[in-house]
Amino acid sequence: MSAAPVYLLRKFLRLPGLIFWIMALGMLFRCLFVFVASKAFYPNLEGLAAYNGDSNSYIFSAQNLLVLGEYTFDTQNPEAYFGREPGYPFFLLLHFFLFGPGLGLQAVVISQLLLDVVAIFLLYRISQRFFHPLAAPVLALVYALYPFTVVWIPVIGTELFATFLTVLFFYAFVYWRTKRWGYVAIGVLAAACLLTRMYLGALLLVPFLGILWESRFRIRTMVLQGSLCMAGFLVVYVAWPIRNYLQANEVILLKPATAGYPEYSSDYNAFRNWVQLWETDVDYYTERVFQDSTIAVFPEQVLATEEERNIARRALILTLSCSKGFQYQAREAFAAHEPVYTEECTAQATVLFDSLAMLYRNRKPLQAALYVPGKNIKKLFLKSETKGEGSAMVRILFGYRSVLLILAFGSLFYFRTYKTWTVAAFPLFMYLFICIGIRQLEMRYILQADVLMLLLLCPLAIKWLQPSKGKLL
Repeated sequence: MSAAPVYLLRKFLRLPGLIFWIMALGMLFRCLFVFVASKAFYPNLEGLAAYNGDSNSYIFSAQNLLVLGEYTFDTQNPEAYFGREPGYPFFLLLHFFLFGPGLGLQAVVISQLLLDVVAIFLLYRISQRFFHPLAAPVLALVYALYPFTVVWIPVIGTELFATFLTVLFFYAFVYWRTKRWGYVAIGVLAAACLLTRMYLGALLLVPFLGILWESRFRIRTMVLQGSLCMAGFLVVYVAWPIRNYLQANEVILLKPATAGYPEYSSDYNAFRNWVQLWETDVDYYTERVFQDSTIAVFPEQVLATEEERNIARRALILTLSCSKGFQYQAREAFAAHEPVYTEECTAQATVLFDSLAMLYRNRKPLQAALYVPGKNIKKLFLKSETKGEGSAMVRILFGYRSVLLILAFGSLFYFRTYKTWTVAAFPLFMYLFICIGIRQLEMRYILQADVLMLLLLCPLAIKWLQPSKGKLL
């Protein structure tokens, strides 16, 4: 591009009040989706609110606390008292209290819309301070028209609220860390993020990287600032495990393995862990187990030995007759009879699936270690190329996401500065943890990471707008 258009663009980006026009555009885009397009996007829309598989657990947790004084989404299930971290249910509770049960959920959607508009401004301000004022309107415009957060505005779930908290947390890090009690406030926000969405505890990587870099590894400074951050974090966080201990007389730091859902009991979790050694789509094989009920549902190379085939047959007999997780899975998926199970049968099925996983790892160690993470990483970057990923429009949108993500990674490895690595610390952890650790990649799990990666577009924008200015960051 010639110098004249770039010069004019620089002048345009410096226009007073430009951010408010961008925010107005973002508001219009969000209103069009929430009040018009969401009706086609979400078949189960009730008023403005849409629901997914997690929505009821958040709603019931808030309602039971308001009406019964008990924090749980299922009063008949002891683990449901600890199944949901309190951040988002308390957000719902505030709306139920202010607007009543009838309008509360509609008000939540409006609040989520407004919070996402505020996030445009926060990202603008982050870019102004952390990178360069010229890049700030570019980033704000990208986020104002970013479809992957907008689609979550009507949904009663943590995705949008957690994204706002993540942006607010990074804003606090950029603007407050130099203030006297700044690291205390950052720690408080980190705890709020953790108690909203468990994985967001990894945001603590950001202030600790900042402390290491800016203290130049001076021990006294690192200890002081790190202690202030942890003090703020613990003041908010410890109330949750203390409450859990008083309720259950055992230590529950966040939530139990089942998250309060009996369909995720140990037998089903063991089955899932086994399947995720050789395939990403656990739901497909869960359905096939109920439909076929024989080991023929599994690929031949997975059950390659007679020992594995015998174990799989015994495991299927138990899962279809008396193991807890699978009995509840059958009820949820096929409206089957009320679950009939025993704890002994559940334990036996768990051992059998654990044995299958061990045998597969021993027989194919590289395949078990690399195949599913590799497929997840490919999907992370190229979801639009994944088989069966919806309409042409959906594929185009995910192609757009891929371009943004590849540009962000290109920026990270091209500039390689303290600031770019600080931005990328949390997203990189999340991508690796989801793809390799839990091996279950869903776009909603990495939504907050994707949004922070947008900040890495700022150095590229500066490089383009000021190519002869030398050091940019």
